[in-house]
This record gives sequence, structure tokens and C-alpha cells, in this order.
Amino acid sequence: MYIVDKELRTLYKKIDDSQIFGDFNICKNCKNLCARKMQWHWLLSIEIQLFNYNLDISKKNEAFFFEGGKCPLLKDNQCSIYSKRPLECRLSPLSLLQLNEKFYWIIDIDCLYFKSYSKSKILNFINIIEPYFTKKMLDDIKNISNAININNPLIEFKDYIKLKEFYK
Repeated sequence: MYIVDKELRTLYKKIDDSQIFGDFNICKNCKNLCARKMQWHWLLSIEIQLFNYNLDISKKNEAFFFEGGKCPLLKDNQCSIYSKRPLECRLSPLSLLQLNEKFYWIIDIDCLYFKSYSKSKILNFINIIEPYFTKKMLDDIKNISNAININNPLIEFKDYIKLKEFYK
């Protein structure tokens, strides 16, 4: 478990160091603020051990989720665990999901970042972080994708667009 934890922390650091979605002025103008179109948020299996915040965590089809369309960790419209937030939050408004046996980077087209940033800037960020995803992380994301498709078909491409296929 230590190796996965170390690899996840390395990915967190790479995302934070390269972060393009950290402009809180953009977030302040968002009426959705960390609310997903699905009614739950996902966690990698290793993150279950890292996040013991009195969350109602449930297992759905081998994937872990905590409840709430609007994130229950928001306090006064700000993340109460920002420096310790899970991977889903670090990537947001991006997501990496498996669709039809392939992994794709998708983005929420309603997010103000999507409307403010060039596609090339977002793709550059993806290219920086993509090599840091491990097989274990991708296995978890595959389980997450399957659970989403079974329990709450989220991916309607009027809300999200595919930015690129994931290559590793």
C-alpha cells in the first residue's frame, strides 16, 4: 500500500504544481460550485484510508463514493480540506473516465474554467499529469466508470466533451 500511497502523493504534487484550475476568482463566480451532475463524488480505493472526514462513503460496483451533489466538504462556499482534497477534486473540472474500453479525458462544459481557458492550455496540463497515473489508479477509475454507468448514467455529451483519449 505504501507504494500506491507514494505514487498518489506524487500525482497530487504534480497536479498542484501544474495546476491551472486554481483561480479562486473564477470559482467565486460559479453558481454550481463543486456540484456534480451526479449525486455523489468518487474516491480512489487508496483515498478511503486518507479521507476520514465523517463522510457517508459507500461502495457501488467495486468503486467508492461519498454522497451529495454539492460537496459536503464545502464550508462557506470554500473547500474545508483544500490541501488534502481527493483526486476527483484536484482534477475538476476535468475527469478521466473509461468509455467503451478506452479512457478519455472529459471536461464539464458548464464550468467557467472551460469557458475561460484555451483547449491547448488544458491539454498541456493533461499531458503533464497523465504519465503519473498508475495501473492501480486506472483500475479504480475503470471501476468508478462502470459504477457511474450502472448507477447513474452521467456522461451525456451535451454536458461534457471528450478532450482526448488517455494514452499511457
